[in-house]
Amino acid sequence: MNFARESQLDRIASDLNIDPVEIRLTNCFKTGDVQPTGHKLVSVNIEKTIIEAAEKIGWKKSQKNKNRAFGIACGFTPCGGLATSCIVRVNQDGTAVVNSGLWIWVKV
Repeated sequence: MNFARESQLDRIASDLNIDPVEIRLTNCFKTGDVQPTGHKLVSVNIEKTIIEAAEKIGWKKSQKNKNRAFGIACGFTPCGGLATSCIVRVNQDGTAVVNSGLWIWVKV
């Protein structure tokens, strides 16, 4: 679903003659934004992440190579009423795996 949404955003940017990174920066969530559920976002770093990712892949440099493609995409996965739970699995070697309803898997 994210691929379809991001592909459509690329088409919209193309039709409007807007850089795909710029359209994402214009429309990305920011700290203080309020979701339709009334939940206020208190810590959002997506703008900085998009900028840094674009810099690291050389987004502004020429991309005219038929054998190489660059892309920028991002997504947001709300969790029901923005409440969730998680499962923490502690392995025999002392590492732990955290699975949460946020679709984030972290191995520590």
